Amino acid sequence: MTNFNLKTSTKEKFSKVLKKVKKLLDKEGFGVLSDINIKKKIEKKTGNKMKNYRMLGACNPEFANSVLQEDKSIGLFLPCSVVVYEQEGVVYVEILDPVFTATLFNNEKIAEVSADVQERLKNVIDKIGSP
Repeated sequence: MTNFNLKTSTKEKFSKVLKKVKKLLDKEGFGVLSDINIKKKIEKKTGNKMKNYRMLGACNPEFANSVLQEDKSIGLFLPCSVVVYEQEGVVYVEILDPVFTATLFNNEKIAEVSADVQERLKNVIDKIGSP
């Protein structure tokens, strides 16, 4: 099975990891367009308690514009999906792998752009556990 995500984990505090992810995304040229607090939404709507879980929508306008020029349907996968969640004392960061997404389109330009985006997002993942 093809990996669909880039993933790492750390024992750092959730709030620190969330800030770090946002800062690293910014350094790689991605703005955070959305930050959805799933924990808060689920607890409010269902009354059920859950661990921290945030969904971020990260976007680099140049990359987004480039792939949208190739195929408007790729917008279904934009912005880049990033989740930060807590489970059993560990904080996980996962990002939908843009190269995996690109396999759904038979387009060389989308594949090229996705490889560049993947490299930048791997930089984010690689730096989560480092100071």
